[in-house]
Amino acid sequence: MDNFTILIIDDQLYVRKSIQELLQILYPDATVLVAEDDDEALALVREHKPHFITLDLTMPGLGGQKLCTVILDLSPNSHLYVMSALDSMAIKKEMFEKGARGFISKPVSLG
Repeated sequence: MDNFTILIIDDQLYVRKSIQELLQILYPDATVLVAEDDDEALALVREHKPHFITLDLTMPGLGGQKLCTVILDLSPNSHLYVMSALDSMAIKKEMFEKGARGFISKPVSLG
């Protein structure tokens, strides 16, 4: 998987680190980037145009819903997946309408 880039956007350190460690095991040749806020996320999206992005909805700043739109405007070919404890049907529908490719409910169980 040459030049495959993954971006994890979450304001919680343990979530970022856990996902990063898992993805580095699953995809050792991928570049796994992390961002803890919208400014950092947008800078990384502009620079790297990640292939795959995970995005938390409940973040300070723009918030995940607005950030989703901005990210996909900057990098329309990115596959963006929302990860959130906010998993109502209305939220899921809204995120799919904005261009998210999937929705992963938190907490995530790997077992």
